[in-house]
Amino acid sequence: SQESEVVVKLAPSNANIAITVFEAGTTNPITANVTAVFESTSFSCSTNLTASSCLLTVLADRPFKLKANANGFVETVSEEITLTSKQSSKKTLYLLPTSLASTLSVVDFHVEDANGRNASRLDRAGSYKVVLTFNLPSNAQNAGAFLMVGDKATSLEDYVEFTSFDKPSDADVSSSVTYSKTSCANDLLFQEDSSSKWIQYSYKNNTFGVRTVSAVISVKPNANPKDQVNLYYRIYAQKGSAVIRVPAD
Repeated sequence: SQESEVVVKLAPSNANIAITVFEAGTTNPITANVTAVFESTSFSCSTNLTASSCLLTVLADRPFKLKANANGFVETVSEEITLTSKQSSKKTLYLLPTSLASTLSVVDFHVEDANGRNASRLDRAGSYKVVLTFNLPSNAQNAGAFLMVGDKATSLEDYVEFTSFDKPSDADVSSSVTYSKTSCANDLLFQEDSSSKWIQYSYKNNTFGVRTVSAVISVKPNANPKDQVNLYYRIYAQKGSAVIRVPAD
């Protein structure tokens, strides 16, 4: 007897994400087009002044970025997002007016819990996502962003550490378990280690617009409930011979 072969294609697993778009620094809704960009496909929806949110059904377990565009505003690109099967999530995007396109500025900085909500506190043995959104000026030769957590010299001796972080394709990413003001610039090294003290994103020439980076911080089980977690960030841009930093030195 002959054996028969049957090929069954599994339907792709999906997730949902509701995107809200506001003008940066306000809760003013914007008429915008939002696209979830995957490696080989994309999905789009639109917001308007009445409905500031739109819903996208996206592929589950595959990384994507959200891009938002609107007349009179700089394009905003989110951090890399991955949703699990049947997960429902929310994301707020902030768009910067084009009149501010040449300005180096922080658009948003916050910490999220496992459910994507703003975290009001950090618990021992918990993991959280730090999200930094910033504008890279259109007239800068070089620009980048820097994240650091904790006040100890190394992440190994501190009670909090970065355990994973974005690696955007348009930036060179460096990290280390050690930080010192005198040696940091000489210690730039990329590592696949599960612990990092700081992360630096150096964007390639002619990269501009609103970008977002994120990193997961983990609080160690031995942290004292009275301990304070300090998070640091800085963005920078070179215009001619001048280097601008936010916050300023």
